[in-house]
Amino acid sequence: MSEALDDDLDHEADHDADHVRTAAKFDNRWKTRRPKWGALPQVRAYFARRLGASSANVQTAVTLAERLARIAPPKPRAISIGCGPATTEIAMLKAGAVDRFVVYDLSEEALARAKKTAEAAGLGDRLECRLGDAFQDENIGTFDVVLWKSALHHMYDTRAAIAWSRDRLEAGGAFFAFEYVGPSRFQYDEVLLRHCTNLMRMIPDHIMSPPEDSGLRKLRKRVKSRSPEQIAAQDPSEAVDSGNILPAFRELMPEGKITAMGGAVARQMLIPMLANLDPERDARVIDFILAADEMLAEQGVFHNACLEWVKPG
Repeated sequence: MSEALDDDLDHEADHDADHVRTAAKFDNRWKTRRPKWGALPQVRAYFARRLGASSANVQTAVTLAERLARIAPPKPRAISIGCGPATTEIAMLKAGAVDRFVVYDLSEEALARAKKTAEAAGLGDRLECRLGDAFQDENIGTFDVVLWKSALHHMYDTRAAIAWSRDRLEAGGAFFAFEYVGPSRFQYDEVLLRHCTNLMRMIPDHIMSPPEDSGLRKLRKRVKSRSPEQIAAQDPSEAVDSGNILPAFRELMPEGKITAMGGAVARQMLIPMLANLDPERDARVIDFILAADEMLAEQGVFHNACLEWVKPG
């Protein structure tokens, strides 16, 4: 009995330590602005098209607000876990897709930015920021919408997180997630990596081998996965259980809708070359990568998805 208790306490202590490291990682992340592959105008347009948005020339957050409004009840009260600076949540408030948001995050820096942005937009009274772990809040209540935006794949038990989300919804409420749903710890299939490597060999030299005086780094043509240990050292929660998101969603929300958003090729290629790309100069290169990405997505090979489900009742 005592050995089992000791094991439980050790596990709990490890999990708490991981929480602290994850919070510190995201505090630092939100203090610095890093380019993101999803922010490229071509990628935003790609996502908008796959989601059936009315316009391709908008931020992805606006596209998601439009999509949510199709399935959410009128004037919904929503909750978001791992909101970061709440860019998507604030866009949904502005668009009227959500009436009020309760948002949780482990990062003080992210929530400070969220509050500042909401107040500047005149939405401060409609965005309630809570620092901490939503799963530990026993009085959290129920909501009309549960949103996961690039946070579900950081959960240590994604099935439990989806079940928790289902239980937090009122009848007729909407589960809505826009997530990385690929292999846990980014351990990609060797066939996919070879495919990406072959494509990488077709990328122009000015991107792959920029001049030494440019300040840009030379890129490897071979695409490979980093080790799980390297991923965990950078962020203990990074894609820790992402490979179980789709199986859990299909099991727990069988009537739900999965929209493939690609990412199997685009993530592997655009992330390493992002600093070397000029969206205007290299538009044809980006379009080439996204075309290959979409071809695989249409065949059922994708690492990003939009998940939607309305609770019966």
